[in-house]
Amino acid sequence: MVSLNVIDAVATYYGVSASLISEANPLMAPFDALSILLIKIFLSILLFILVLRIPKLSDSKTVRNLLIVANVCYLGVFSLHVYWITMI
Repeated sequence: MVSLNVIDAVATYYGVSASLISEANPLMAPFDALSILLIKIFLSILLFILVLRIPKLSDSKTVRNLLIVANVCYLGVFSLHVYWITMI
């Protein structure tokens, strides 16, 4: 999930800074391309650290299942990005 988020951040940065796309996430839309990139990478690193550093999180079946659901959702978003990029 971290790698998909970083790829999404870089793709979003490129698309927004080149005026090819606009950020669809209403929470991120007010920010400029560089801020979006930095926020997304920061959140990816934070998630990575939390899962690795807090033993109860990495051992929790609930957290593991939530990460699987989040990964599937993010893979869907990533697939849409790939499709849209090939349309440009």
